[in-house]
Amino acid sequence: MLAGDVAWHMDGVKTITGKDAPWITEDVSSIEAELAWLNMLTKSEKNVTIVLSHDEEQRLDDIKQRLLGDRLE
Repeated sequence: MLAGDVAWHMDGVKTITGKDAPWITEDVSSIEAELAWLNMLTKSEKNVTIVLSHDEEQRLDDIKQRLLGDRLE
């Protein structure tokens, strides 16, 4: 599941914490609800991989585990 920019790192999903970027204005309650839902999904749906746009560490780990390819096709 492509979760895009709802968080910049999976730690944000795990801790239900929004971006630490004061220059970005978002609807905090909506973002927290999305993060809470994604957090629940990581625990309840073991066959779903959540991909965040900016989490390079996660992307490389997912490639290593063969959950993602290493290029767009």
